[in-house]
Amino acid sequence: MKTLHWDMIDPATGRPYTFDNPNLRWGSPSVVLEPGDPGYVPVAPVSEKPKPKKETMKQRYYPPRAAAQVQWLTNFWLKLLVHGPAVDLTPDVINKRVADARWLAYAIGAWIGTIRTFGKSATAALEDVRFGDDSGEPGLPVLTLPALPPSEGTVPAVVPQPPGALNRIFAVVQQIKEATGYTDAIGADLGLIGPEESPPDLTLIQPDLGISISGNKVLIDWGWEGYERFVDQCEIQVDRGAGWTLLTIDTTPGCIDSHPHPATPTKWSYRAIYRVDDEPIGQWSPVRSVLLGQ
Repeated sequence: MKTLHWDMIDPATGRPYTFDNPNLRWGSPSVVLEPGDPGYVPVAPVSEKPKPKKETMKQRYYPPRAAAQVQWLTNFWLKLLVHGPAVDLTPDVINKRVADARWLAYAIGAWIGTIRTFGKSATAALEDVRFGDDSGEPGLPVLTLPALPPSEGTVPAVVPQPPGALNRIFAVVQQIKEATGYTDAIGADLGLIGPEESPPDLTLIQPDLGISISGNKVLIDWGWEGYERFVDQCEIQVDRGAGWTLLTIDTTPGCIDSHPHPATPTKWSYRAIYRVDDEPIGQWSPVRSVLLGQ
């Protein structure tokens, strides 16, 4: 036996002795039993799990932009029907994750797309209420949500799923990757193997605007600046002399400001910022201005 000191390393585990170690004997001094001592209890060595490789992007196989997410989800549920049994998924799990993916694809694609399109038409209608001529009919646009898609063959129709669909999909992806039948070919077909590249510093990115006049409209030229894989939208604001207000939140480069031009010389200014998950990200673009009403 040997005298026990504070933070002494147990050679059997490679770690400091713990209070529940059966070979400790407390007293003055305290001692620890060694192999060969009466009463010594063998201690199994501790096997440490290897640390997982740090990914350059969280769930890097899942696209950051909404349109690409719809494509990924559609491919995933179609291929899950094919590869699910090979990676030890039960029919019940396969059907539930297919339902999650189809519901999420509907929500990200058809549903939110309709909401955003309606938002643009509602903004245009409000501008017409404020500044339009009196030749049109009064009224405001009515929101009509897209219908749920029907079933496809043996696949049930899309129905609303409980919250957390993407979390459940990520969990089954991990289960798939740990299955004995998993191969890189299956992973590639399911879309589970992402690029190794790291994302840019999203706190620094910014759009760049080009402004021109065409008739009674202001044309606003903007693009993704190479960040289309990492951002979803571009928010554009306008200042017509009374402070910044929202012009549009766009998902397709280029837009038009059809607000009636002023009768007297007035400077209109524009700025933009990218958005991810409906939140602004990065820096505002340089302000671009145009003089109207000359």
